[in-house]
Amino acid sequence: MTRQEFYKNVLMWAEKRNIIEGSTPEHQTIKLGEELGELCSGVARGDLALIKDSVGDCMVVVTILRAMVGATDTLEDEPSDVQLPSGDVFKRYTTLTVMRRMGEIAQCIFPRTNKLVALATLRTFYQELEALCSVYNIDITECYETAWNDIKDRKGLIVDWVYMKQADIEKKFAELDAKFSKLVDRDDDISLEASEMAREAALWQDRLVACMK
Repeated sequence: MTRQEFYKNVLMWAEKRNIIEGSTPEHQTIKLGEELGELCSGVARGDLALIKDSVGDCMVVVTILRAMVGATDTLEDEPSDVQLPSGDVFKRYTTLTVMRRMGEIAQCIFPRTNKLVALATLRTFYQELEALCSVYNIDITECYETAWNDIKDRKGLIVDWVYMKQADIEKKFAELDAKFSKLVDRDDDISLEASEMAREAALWQDRLVACMK
């Protein structure tokens, strides 16, 4: 899968799930930070599989974030303009470079800055992820394919501006339902706490039904 194919597929996937309109650049930037944390964990442990998965996940979020900021291009395949040092010592270098760029992205998004500056920073972040893969001898196309295969059939829903996977919604509903059952078993009369718990569980059940359609 090429960069262009990946980009177009992810955008179509995000639009169908109302992520671009239903979330915000700020929330997506926080999501990017979460995925970058996974990447750093993979680097710290020397876990190439985790690095590969995390790079793909970061690219998914960056693709969506670029669309939110107003990108109109499709990131045509082109040689990266990031200069790649060689040698194992630069594994840390490329990781720290990506981390530094993450900070610049946050500064561009909040407070929102010039659109062109934000898009240029996001594009560079994309390229630096590719540079990191090169240093680790990871095939970037495998990152694209792994990420796309992981999300393409995923169902979910926007909850409080954030896209939640169906599995996470199921987990939340199950937790609330179990807590409600314990409250009912404990009290003969339905307490105010139990009533509020029941309403919240019903809300998450409705969300679960909606994302399964």
